[in-house]
Amino acid sequence: MRNTRKTFGGMLAIAAAATIAAGAVAAFRHPYGMNAWDYPDQGVDLLKEARITRYRNFTSWGDAEPRDLAPDSSSGYNWWHNNQALAACARTGAKLSMSVWGSPAWAQSQPGIRLSCSPVKYAEFITAMLRHADAVAPDAVESVDLGNEDLIWETTLERDPSWYYADILRAGHAAVKAHNPNILVIPACVWQDAAHLLDEMYQLGLKECFDRISIHPYSTDPRAPVENGRASCRERV
Repeated sequence: MRNTRKTFGGMLAIAAAATIAAGAVAAFRHPYGMNAWDYPDQGVDLLKEARITRYRNFTSWGDAEPRDLAPDSSSGYNWWHNNQALAACARTGAKLSMSVWGSPAWAQSQPGIRLSCSPVKYAEFITAMLRHADAVAPDAVESVDLGNEDLIWETTLERDPSWYYADILRAGHAAVKAHNPNILVIPACVWQDAAHLLDEMYQLGLKECFDRISIHPYSTDPRAPVENGRASCRERV
C-alpha cells in the first residue's frame, strides 16, 4: 500500500505454500490478492496455481504523463509499470485494480499541492489509462482506486475533501463509468488521518461516486480495525 518496493521472494514463498494447499483442496477459496510493484512470470504463475488471481497495481500520474497529452495520444505516455501488471493479467487471466496516486506538476493549480490538479485533466488521464489497459489486456481491469493514500500524506488542506478531492472523485468516477460502467470505483483510503473521509464524502453528496471503500489498517489484529476512533495503524510496514 505504501509506495515502497517490497521484496518479491517472500511473496513467492507464500504463493508456493498456498499452491500446495490449493492442490490438496480442490474447492479452496480465499479473499487474497497481490499488492505489488513487480510481476515476474515465475511469481504470477505460482500465484495462479495458488488461485490468487487479483492484483493491485500503482500508477503514478506524474510518472505516466510527464507533460500534458491528449487522451488518444499514441505516444508520450510512460506506461512501463502498468504494462508489467497488464502483461501478467494477459498471461494468467488475473483481474486488476489500478491505484492512481499523485499528480504531475503541470496539472497543479498550486505548485507542490498535488491534489490541486485539474479535474478535467485528471479525467482525461483516467480515460487514457483505461484505453491503454484494454489494448494490452482487454477486460482485465476490475476496479480503479482514485487516490490510494493521498489524503493521508498530503497537506492538512488537502485532507479536507471539500477543497480538492470531491471534484477529483467526481471527475474520476465519471471517466471510469464512461469508459466501462462495470468497472468499480474505489475512493482514497479511509485510514489514520483520513478516517474522517467516508463521513465527509457522504456529507458532500459523493455517495454515488464510489462503489467500494478501501481501508489500510496495517494491523496484525483483524478484530480491531478501529483504534481510538481512527483506523488502526498499530503496526506500520
